[in-house]
Order: sequence, then C-alpha cells, then structure tokens
Amino acid sequence: MAEKINKTREELLNELEKLRQRVAELEKSNIAEREETSKAFRASRRKQRTSTAELRKSEPGRNQLQTTLRVSEDKLVESEEKFRSLITNLKLGISRSTPEPGGVYLEVNPAMSEITGYSREELLKMKVADLYVNPKDRKAVLEKVKSAPAGTKTELHLRKKDGSLIIVEGTPFPVRDSTGKILYIDGIIEDITERKKAAERILYLNETLKVIRNINQLIVQIDNETELLQ
Repeated sequence: MAEKINKTREELLNELEKLRQRVAELEKSNIAEREETSKAFRASRRKQRTSTAELRKSEPGRNQLQTTLRVSEDKLVESEEKFRSLITNLKLGISRSTPEPGGVYLEVNPAMSEITGYSREELLKMKVADLYVNPKDRKAVLEKVKSAPAGTKTELHLRKKDGSLIIVEGTPFPVRDSTGKILYIDGIIEDITERKKAAERILYLNETLKVIRNINQLIVQIDNETELLQ
C-alpha cells in the first residue's frame, strides 16, 4: 500500500498503460494459440485413416501445445487480475466509453463514482455528455481525441450529481481497429478542483503583495520628496 501512495501520478499512468498493452498482447497470443489448436484438431479429424502409431507419435506435440496454451492463459489471468486491482484501488477515475457525441460508459472504476457522485449503475445508464457543464464541449473533446496523440491531457468542466461543479484533467486513450476507426475510448480523469483553487488563491495573493509593494514604494517616494521640500 505504501508503494502505491509513494508513486507519482505519471508513474501510475505509465504502469496502467503498460498493463493495458500487456493484456492486449496476451489476448492476441491466446487467440492465435487457440486458432492453432483448432487447426490441429480439424486436421486430425480429417486424417481418419491415420495409424495408431502415427497418433501416438503426434501426442507429445499436442501435449506441448496444451501446456503452452495453459501457461499463456495463466499469464493472461494474472495480468488481468493485476490490471483489475490497479484500476480498482487507484484514486483516478478510469472508464471505457463509446466514441459517439453523446457517448455511453461501457465500464467505470470505483473512483469514477467518488469523483462524480453517481453510482456505477447510474454512470452506465447515462450519457457521457450529461456529465459536462456544457454538453456541447463533448464534441470538441472528441475532435481532439481523433487528432491529438493518445494520452494528451485535456481540462474538463463537469457537474457532479449534487449539482456542484468540478474541474478534472482528462487523459484519453482511443482504441482503434485495423482501419484506424475508434472502437472505444479508455479515459483517466483526476479531480483538480482544489488544485486549481489553490493556484488561483496563490495568484491572487501574489498580485495583492505586488500591489502592497507598489503602494509602499510610492509612500517612501512621497516621504522622500516631502523631506526635500522642507
């Protein structure tokens, strides 16, 4: 737990992206091996006149293939469990949504509920655009997702279930098919409302101090000029 707390946001995002890629690679590998197994099975069915000796000869190969398949499946399950644990425990909102202007959530992690105030069931039933303070902003975000590199950060203004407004930093990762069409969008959001308020407060204080310094300098200047006139 301490290791998770000490990791920076960027480290968590990088780890999350690596896990996403690893799961995808294992899924592809698993599919390929299943296809290979299926082809081998169909080939063996076609060879109805294969002798018993030939069948015994091919047995080690089938066992090796089955062992490889089991190892691959175990690795896939392990990566999926690690991936699921990471997105469940993160305080960053993680979601998968469709790329339409309205958009719908396909999956969300618990932090999405903490950030927005909506339950998982409510989020899965509502449109993504309904979370925006201005739903029309969703279209601009989608255009940016299409043209900008994956992982480009975007500042979003959202409305929570209780009506309060929040500012989040969104990091979208569009998932495309072989033709480049976006199938869905994996997104990460972080509530930066308090950070923005703190930054604005610091800016206000700095501007106030600057005005005070200018006033003090003016007072000193006036005092000096007054002394010279006396």
